[in-house]
Amino acid sequence: MSLCPNYKVIKSEYHRKLATAEKNAQRRYNRAKKKFDKANSSYHKISRSVQKDAGKKRRKKETTAQYNKRQSRLKRERRAEKSAKRRTSRARGSMNKAKRALSKAKGKVTKKNLSDIVSTVHYHEKYWNNQGNCAIYPSDGKSGAGSIVFISPTDSENESGSNNITSWAVDKGAPRSSYSRVNSDSISVAGILTGENGDKAESQWNLLNNWRMNNRELTYRGDIYNKHLLISNLERDYSTGYVDNLKVTITFTFVRSAEITTAGKRHKKSSKSSKTTRGNRHKKYSSLTIKSGDTLWAISKKYHKSVSWIAKVNHIKNPNRIYPGNKIRVR
Repeated sequence: MSLCPNYKVIKSEYHRKLATAEKNAQRRYNRAKKKFDKANSSYHKISRSVQKDAGKKRRKKETTAQYNKRQSRLKRERRAEKSAKRRTSRARGSMNKAKRALSKAKGKVTKKNLSDIVSTVHYHEKYWNNQGNCAIYPSDGKSGAGSIVFISPTDSENESGSNNITSWAVDKGAPRSSYSRVNSDSISVAGILTGENGDKAESQWNLLNNWRMNNRELTYRGDIYNKHLLISNLERDYSTGYVDNLKVTITFTFVRSAEITTAGKRHKKSSKSSKTTRGNRHKKYSSLTIKSGDTLWAISKKYHKSVSWIAKVNHIKNPNRIYPGNKIRVR
């Protein structure tokens, strides 16, 4: 898809080399994976046969010659099992090496694609103002500079955000920020898709709609700049009198990526039910060491806490008796 009249995206020789390197790396990885799968399947087949034969006991009517023959066959199978295991290990190493090379090749292509996109956007801002200077394109870098949609906003670009705030009572003195969680941030843009003809504007609309249906993570570059957006709403206005252009309204929602980690060991689940609350409650506590002459009343005045609160959180049965050297929580 051309970006604007009389302008075509031309891939450099370096870009073609990167694409070729990625294809070759993909082929090498596919071959290595196929070889590993074959070796792994052969190893497991031999291993099952060894386990089956090793578990057999000597039959009552089995002669010594028959028993020795079976044991000899079992030894050969064990040697074959070890050999198959070594082949599988080597094949796994080759596959992992090819996988790392493929990942590196893809990273170079992605980096080059994003660089081409940024260069194209800057070029467009300088020479093609009639088509709008606000750019929308995929953030993953898998598509090149040909997958950019330029839009000319007719209204201002709007950005909004909202938070979920807990509505129940919280401890006195606890940080209120721990009871708030970001709900969503959104960007709304109303503008015109400009094309050489109706088909060009329609193709840009279809590209936006395809990104919406496939939940493609996008970058919006205009007065507002954000890299992690999904199209949550897409509308077109049929009532306007544009011939070759389309008036559209796009609503983006900011998405946050979560890092998922897995535990190395399985932990036994507790039968005791736990209450799930909204928001992140990571509290920071302060403590002090009691000195001779200290009283809970004096400590409560210094740290703006009630005597009953300090006694409760520190499990002090008698507030009138505290002992030097003990540590207590004061916040």
